[in-house]
Order: sequence, then C-alpha cells, then structure tokens
Amino acid sequence: MSGNLTTVARWLHHFDDTELRAFPFVLIAAAWTAGFQGDWAAAWRYSRASQALAADGTPPDGTASFRSARALMLAGLGLDGITDVRVQAEIAYHLEGPDSSWRPLAAALLGAANLAAGRNDEARSVLSQAATAISGPVGVATYAMGQLAILEGREQRWAETERLARQAIDEIERLGLDNLVSSGAAYVMYAAAAAHRGDLAVARRRLQSLNPILPSLSTAMQFDALQIHLLVAETLAVIGEHSSAAVHADAARQHLELVGDAGLHAARLTALSAKLAAGTGTTPGSGEVPGLSARERDILTLLPTTLSLREVGDQLYVSRDTVKTHVTRIYRRLGVSSRSAAVTRATELGLLDRR
Repeated sequence: MSGNLTTVARWLHHFDDTELRAFPFVLIAAAWTAGFQGDWAAAWRYSRASQALAADGTPPDGTASFRSARALMLAGLGLDGITDVRVQAEIAYHLEGPDSSWRPLAAALLGAANLAAGRNDEARSVLSQAATAISGPVGVATYAMGQLAILEGREQRWAETERLARQAIDEIERLGLDNLVSSGAAYVMYAAAAAHRGDLAVARRRLQSLNPILPSLSTAMQFDALQIHLLVAETLAVIGEHSSAAVHADAARQHLELVGDAGLHAARLTALSAKLAAGTGTTPGSGEVPGLSARERDILTLLPTTLSLREVGDQLYVSRDTVKTHVTRIYRRLGVSSRSAAVTRATELGLLDRR
C-alpha cells in the first residue's frame, strides 16, 4: 500500500497456494496484491482461503488481529457485494482502536458502504474521520474525500462537492497517486461539479484525468469499478455526451451483474440507462443486426477514422484495453479479422454511411 506493488508481487511468486495458507498474513497481502493488479481469480481464491484460517500472536502489519486484517481485505476487495463490505468494514472498525493506523481505512470503507446503502449521516461521520486522520495507508484520506464529494453531489451541494474534490486532487497529485483506483472518485466528482455549473471544458479535462485509472477498473475490485463507471456515465450524460455515457453505463452494468448487491448504485444505473435509452430510442443493453451492442456501434463509427485504439478510447473516455475488447467482439460478429474489413462489411450492412 506504499506503492511497491511490483516488488511484493515478485516476492509472492515464490510461494504456491499451499505455502501461502501456512502464513495467513502473507495470504492477506497476496489477496490485496491480486486485487490491485486486477487478477480476479487469484483475489477470489486467496480471499476464500483466508476465511478458513485463523492466526494468533501479534500481527506483523500493525492491525489489531488476523480477524481485523482479513475483514479489511474482504471489505476492500468487495467481491461479495455492498452488504458484505459494510459487515466486514464494521468488524475492522470496531476491532481497530482509535489510535490504530488501520482505523482510517476501516472508516473509509465503512463510509463508502453506508453511502451506497443510503445511510448518508452515518457515511458522513466515518468518512470525515478518515479524511482528517493523520495516519493510515497512503491514499485513504483522499479516497474518503472523494466519497464525501459523492455524498455532497448526491445532495446537490455542488460548491462543497468541488471544494472537497479539489482538496483531494491537490493531495493526490502531491503524493503521485493519480494512477490509483482510490483516486477516481475525486477526479470524476470535480468533473461533475464543473458540469453542473456549466463549465464543460473543465468537466471534459477532468474526465480525461481518469485515463491512467481506467485500466485498473477490474472485476478484482468490483465495487470501486462499478462506482466509478457509474459516476463517469452520469457526468457524461450531464454534459450531453450520451454515446460515451452509454459505454460507461454498460461497463457499470457488467460489474453490477457480477457483484449483484450494489445498494443505491443499482437504482441509479437503472434510471440512467432508461434516460439514455429514451434519448436514443433504443432499449438499454439491446443491439441491432448483426448483434452489435450500442457500445460497439459507438466504437464502430470511429473505425473508419485514422484514430488509434488509444485515441478512440480518449474520445469515449475509456481505456485502450476496453476499446480493444469491443473491437475484437465487432470483428467476430461481423465475421472479419481486420479494421479495414470491418469498415467494409459494416458499410455493406448499412451500419456505416458510404463515403
């Protein structure tokens, strides 16, 4: 959590799963590492293995106990939905004393879970603790500020949303945390505040700041990925970029299908999808012949240009890897194997204008 993820991952390659189970605290570190690296299978495997273990003695990471360390990890990964995040975060919050350097993380995770559950007063209380803590893992305070900005935005207090997001971004950039998933909420809420006061240029620029983070939004940390994609989609809808909003709404929907339990985020996504569908005359998630989704058609319209896949992603505020995944699906559904062939075939089918 101090930024040396690659080093830790290299160390962990020396251990197989059986050996990791013999060292429960190393198993916890392995689960966190897999989550940060987007390795869903390993994160799931390690988190499940930890639930069958116990450990005595003084924890080497400074947590109150193995139970608390495990609860923090389970809440942080959020693989079992928002209700479980709240349960696990509460366990860690009560096990870690007021002077613990890990309590701010427990408070931030508990606050995010309460926010998703609509418990705004409870969320504000613990998020404020995390945002002002003088200790704790790197990035926790800025994460809590981002979540507080979401809360203020939800209550239409956009000036306070912008202040909190700006404060978080200043700290993120000072510490060099702009590529961490935990920084995403601050950037998108600054963009949302700018959009609501009519400064579309600033909104677009701040959404571009999310580009280093987007590749890290994976199934290994479902809740964070769902939240950020939803917030981006809502902000893009405000500034009138409905095609790009639909791409992120679709990504959020895919995470929702996997996580299942997402609290108020599920209702917000349903409302947004209906709004976007009403604007385009389509049904949310539906495609047209030859089976292309609305998101894939958005990307298809940019294939005849000279834009690279990365530049296409920049146009739609998604990562190059996301574009590449959609392009692969487009090729398969059109029965082609190259970009030029896809353009030719799509034109023949009337999916692109003849030029």
